[in-house]
Amino acid sequence: MSGRTKQRRCFCFLDFAADPSKVKLYQQELQESGAQVPETSRLGRVIIELDQAEHAPKLCENFRLLCTGERGTGVGGKRLHYKDRHLDLILPKFCVQASIPNAYSCWGGYLNDEKLAIPGTSLDRAASRPPFCMSIFWKKLVMLSPTAMTIGSV
Repeated sequence: MSGRTKQRRCFCFLDFAADPSKVKLYQQELQESGAQVPETSRLGRVIIELDQAEHAPKLCENFRLLCTGERGTGVGGKRLHYKDRHLDLILPKFCVQASIPNAYSCWGGYLNDEKLAIPGTSLDRAASRPPFCMSIFWKKLVMLSPTAMTIGSV
């Protein structure tokens, strides 16, 4: 074995669904943007590969815990998972943005930003401050904002 540490990668997934009655409210905008108007509540699954070896291990593990819901609830009974969360932003063929509306990580305190950039990846945590911790899922981009921390691939 070489002197390099073995890379540890983790795969998570998020299933997206929509309330069909609410989708009808946005039907015109969806059609104008070229997005397909969903006929069922199931919209699809996003599979995310997290790079936990060298790049932001705390941030990756926090994101994994938010996907699995292993920690249940946190300070003040706030949910520490993405299940049944509303999406903040959907830009068809570009990105989906979701946030956990509290200032706490899965370990109870605010998770400080880890400084990094992994070229060619597509899962970012916006360099946010309390009371939000945002994750943005987007297609592969050549240029990323210097304030975003990329932690994996969609």
